[in-house]
Amino acid sequence: MTEFPELLNKFIEQKNIHIYSMAKYCGLDRSTLYKIIKGNRRPPSASVRDKMACFMHLTPDETRQFEQAWEISFTGKLTYCRRKSIEDFLLNFSDGFSDMPVKKSYFSKELPADSPCIAFSEKDSFPAYLHAMLKKESHSTGGRMGFLIQPDYRFLFHLLSGPEFFNSTVRIDHIFCLDQTEQLSETDEYCHINYLKQLLLPFKNGLDYHPYCFYDNIRTHFSNLNLFPVLILTEGSALVSTSDCTRGILYQDPATVKMMWKLFDTYQKSCIPVLRRSQKSFDKLPWECTPSYFAADKSFPCFFTKPALESLGRLDSLKAEALKQYIPADFRFLKGALAEASGSLHLYAENNVLYLIFDDIRNTPVRLSLHEPGLLSAFEDYLTHIPAKFCQDSFSKC
Repeated sequence: MTEFPELLNKFIEQKNIHIYSMAKYCGLDRSTLYKIIKGNRRPPSASVRDKMACFMHLTPDETRQFEQAWEISFTGKLTYCRRKSIEDFLLNFSDGFSDMPVKKSYFSKELPADSPCIAFSEKDSFPAYLHAMLKKESHSTGGRMGFLIQPDYRFLFHLLSGPEFFNSTVRIDHIFCLDQTEQLSETDEYCHINYLKQLLLPFKNGLDYHPYCFYDNIRTHFSNLNLFPVLILTEGSALVSTSDCTRGILYQDPATVKMMWKLFDTYQKSCIPVLRRSQKSFDKLPWECTPSYFAADKSFPCFFTKPALESLGRLDSLKAEALKQYIPADFRFLKGALAEASGSLHLYAENNVLYLIFDDIRNTPVRLSLHEPGLLSAFEDYLTHIPAKFCQDSFSKC
């Protein structure tokens, strides 16, 4: 992403813009405009920015880049990208996140019957053994799986969201590392939200899934002398590998697998839950009629769609009055694409916990409580700064 002065300079040179003429058109002193171009002065107001774009005859794509660079100059790149990632998550929640190209070789292996220990160094061996292990365990009665692997290993979640796990009752415990500081991916996406997208896939598929995290510097953790930082466990097998999942060992010796499970359970006790299935009752909240982002915590703003508020009047008077007590004095209306997308996901904040409420593939309601402080803070920040194109000004209580 390009800084505003750099991008402004680029457009001025590309389009042979006369500085004095643009300054006059925008109502600026020539010296002021030069300071903005050199980055010695804060970028102008939005209205002046729009005049600059108009004067330079920017294309729609150039205008988007120009507005983006302008916004980053005020919020900072990390904050801008984090908010955009949250926005993308909310707008596309109903879409699947598991689409990915998969090699046929990933499905080519079976677990050897009489091999207690198999070393491998071929790139396709890890996903192939992973698939074989999960396929064998997926419908075992009272089975259990344990994962110590980062959520950005997408093939794992491709399997967990696939048909082989329909109606599976296997318990899945997953441990992964969250960075101690906020990080962006190579494509400037907020890493924590990318993880959350993947973590929700097993819940969408109706699985008994339990994600936990610990905190560390991810790059250091996976590039130091940890021999095999990746571990996949089923009742009968243990798969360990390097952080890039290219070299490792498959164990099927019962004593070794038992020892690996003991280590895994020890690690899990030192981790914190990220998402939990919640038993909290939401019967008093108008979920059946209210696509919304709703908050009991004062730190979280409250949003409704207009049809949701109007639906209160169509309920019987006693129920409508009961529901109104949950509507704060000030709230805002969602509009546009975010209002349309809010029907797929309800957010409810209370006592420093964010509840995510949606339907799984069987249309069974899923109620998850999100406890991880960094993600809670990210959602709160976005909902406090929702762009004007997605919400209207505050309204008094109906």
